[in-house]
Amino acid sequence: MKTQLEFIKSRLEENGKISRNECLRNYISRLGARVADLKKEGWNIEGEFEKTDYGKDYVYRKVEEAKQLSFYN
Repeated sequence: MKTQLEFIKSRLEENGKISRNECLRNYISRLGARVADLKKEGWNIEGEFEKTDYGKDYVYRKVEEAKQLSFYN
């Protein structure tokens, strides 16, 4: 059985995002707290409301770091 943090990490790695309602269906009620834990570990995560078929849901996305361009290769 996965911990809440392991579940959230795997969904972010697989899908690049995880929603509040998805977590509630999996008995994770404090997604924001777990995201704060991941940010402390160095994960770059952003959240926003997203329109769904049933209204709105809050979605957290894993943000890939932009590669810096260098003029001195």
